Amino acid sequence: MHTTTRALACAAALAAAVATAAPADAHPEHRPAPRPTDIVGVGGDMSETLFDGLGDVYNAEHPGGSRFYSYASSGPSPLTPKRGCAPIARPDGSSAGIAALAARQTLPSGQPCLDYARGTRDKQPTDPKALQFLPFASDGITWAANANGNAPQSMTPPQMAAILTCKVTTWDQVGGASHATIKPLLPDVGVGILGFLKTGLGIDAPGPCVGEGVQQDSGNDPQVAGDPNAIVFYSIGKYLAQTEYHHQDEHGSLTLRDIAGVPPTVYNPKSHRVELNIGQAPGIPNFPVHTHQYVVVMRDADGSLPAKTKNLFVGQDSWLCRDPWAKAQVADHGFMPLIDGTCGVPFID
Repeated sequence: MHTTTRALACAAALAAAVATAAPADAHPEHRPAPRPTDIVGVGGDMSETLFDGLGDVYNAEHPGGSRFYSYASSGPSPLTPKRGCAPIARPDGSSAGIAALAARQTLPSGQPCLDYARGTRDKQPTDPKALQFLPFASDGITWAANANGNAPQSMTPPQMAAILTCKVTTWDQVGGASHATIKPLLPDVGVGILGFLKTGLGIDAPGPCVGEGVQQDSGNDPQVAGDPNAIVFYSIGKYLAQTEYHHQDEHGSLTLRDIAGVPPTVYNPKSHRVELNIGQAPGIPNFPVHTHQYVVVMRDADGSLPAKTKNLFVGQDSWLCRDPWAKAQVADHGFMPLIDGTCGVPFID
């Protein structure tokens, strides 16, 4: 049996046990606030469904110990991270979660109120030095448009840059079959979005024709749903999680589109799965826009990491990087587990 297939079979068996023993165990909203000794995180929405699954697996594997919890990026606000902690505004997104981790309260017992953040951006020079960004999976970003709309199947990075700087405004200018006006849309523009625009497309900021505040990685947002001229960016991993593996599917009628003729996903004949295109399919070039999914952790005042956080996330021998069921969860949520020796290794230290 192929390694990935074996791991997925094990994960399916464990998932059945989890469902029987403790439904929704990793969702802190569904129970009293976690204990001070529990492991609690907040942050980006791209990986929040994955972290629900990771929490269910970890808690099933470690009964009686510290519990693993992950707060969603949307929901009632404020929230109380752990018992005894002051309420905080619910962090909505990667940068908000990282900021909340950096500003976390510490209880009199020495236990932190937050232990990690889900991150979808690289470490920035302005981030506190105490933060460690630990990559654990590959992801990618591409553009998406509604099926049967006016967008072409493929665009080049210069064409996308021209749209987002408003130098190009109609579909016929980029290979579409309509003179209709393009409707480019972005989530709230913060550090992560600006970083992607700079590194991926070579532009500093979007132009005045670009709408902002659109729900990320969702085709059901009212500004996007069914609009033949809407164009958005989408996490390839999250799209696969929704459409191939049926985790909280909200892609609507959006379809992922190619960049310079290269598809963002491929069928891998070795794993027999549709995956993020990292060049694993013979004859199909590697998709050009790759990113990482991160766990962000924070050192204590003495420069050390709590043992439970270190054992869970830090290094190739950490639970997240080594445990076959954890890696199967990563793959089953559309991401590619890192197998090149970089999993759990700080991006910048």
